[in-house]
Amino acid sequence: MQQTQTGGIETKRAKTSLRHTLGVEVSTLAPSSEECEKRRYKKKVPMSKNKPKNKPDVLFHIRIPVTVLGVILLLGLTLIVLYRFLPHSHSGIVFVGAVVAASATIYGAFFTAYNVRKGIEALEQSNRDKHVSIAFTFIERWNSPGFLEIKKSAWHVIKDTTQEAMANNLKNDENKRAALIVALNFFEELAISIRFKGADEDVSKSFFRFVALELFNSSSKWITQYRQEKNAPRVFLEYEDLYNRWK
Repeated sequence: MQQTQTGGIETKRAKTSLRHTLGVEVSTLAPSSEECEKRRYKKKVPMSKNKPKNKPDVLFHIRIPVTVLGVILLLGLTLIVLYRFLPHSHSGIVFVGAVVAASATIYGAFFTAYNVRKGIEALEQSNRDKHVSIAFTFIERWNSPGFLEIKKSAWHVIKDTTQEAMANNLKNDENKRAALIVALNFFEELAISIRFKGADEDVSKSFFRFVALELFNSSSKWITQYRQEKNAPRVFLEYEDLYNRWK
């Protein structure tokens, strides 16, 4: 007990001497154990600066879309009410009504033009899809099993031979002649379909270009003789125009 009291007296004396020497309270320099505990607690559990605000309970939301036409109609109804209850301002109300009516007319014209443009775009896309579909129909016909023998016979006629030798072979072999005419007629039909906006030319060209150019280039002299023989200068003429466009 005596030692404890002596220690307490010495502590008080030390604090008193420091207070006189520095001119400040000792407690400001050395926080007490309680203050240290409070500071330690604040570090562990930081206080939120932004306190949650109490939001009012919302039962439901109402969304009202505001369009240009709705604004014009609202203005029109407002003008009707003003015209009814403000008889001394009829001239001004009539002027504003005329402006609103003109605005409605302009908006109606713009809206109509917009819808027409959208309709045209949809129609163009539909036509584009139709043209592509027709082009793929020609591709399916060309790749069908029933067309295989015709392609083989026609290719055998024009492969590894001169124009003169090909003409002699076709003169002596009716089957080869018929097969070549069928192949030429196929591309004549394709060319006509493209010219009259049937088959899509881009799709057709990407698939048929090599075969179409090779076939016509190899049989061009025979086609000239065939036109003279049949006295038909326009035979395979659409195919020839297609060849000149694709080469």
